[in-house]
Amino acid sequence: MFKLSTHSEGHRAYEYDPELLQDYFGNLGWWIRHYDLRESQICNMDGNYFLIGLPTRAKVLCRRGRRNPRDTHDGKHQLLTVIETVAGDGCVLSPFIINKGVEHYMGWYKSFSEGETAYLFSYSLKGWTDDQLALGWLQKVLLRETEAKSPNLPRLLIFDDHGSHITFKCISQCFSNYVLLP
Repeated sequence: MFKLSTHSEGHRAYEYDPELLQDYFGNLGWWIRHYDLRESQICNMDGNYFLIGLPTRAKVLCRRGRRNPRDTHDGKHQLLTVIETVAGDGCVLSPFIINKGVEHYMGWYKSFSEGETAYLFSYSLKGWTDDQLALGWLQKVLLRETEAKSPNLPRLLIFDDHGSHITFKCISQCFSNYVLLP
């Protein structure tokens, strides 16, 4: 019998089930045909997390023969979340960047180029997205930028099942603004 070692691996195993994929894409195709959606009206969003200040590779020095040596670091790293959104026509919407903190610190932005200062920034205690920040992304990025491109047309949003994306406030905002959630 085959056993998955982590919850994440178990979740991913379902993502590669041919029947589930066929059902998902069949359903997605129905939405696209039914509403006669163009590529510019279809968006995919996802949040990516980055550890700033923590190397991705490290050499660990330990006693010969020791099993499972652990690497250590000085703890000086910062979590950063970026909510990215791309439309089906390849258009990239403004990134929504969430820093770890209790307020904005000017030092976060001092080395940004003029184009990067137009990004949308926020913060949270842990640097993660939450219900309020997801709603902020929806209002300030998705609704504002896609309405300007496709006024009064339906838009389809593809997203994962993160709890902050499926709150009553987010879903009602989507419903009120003709954003379809397949």
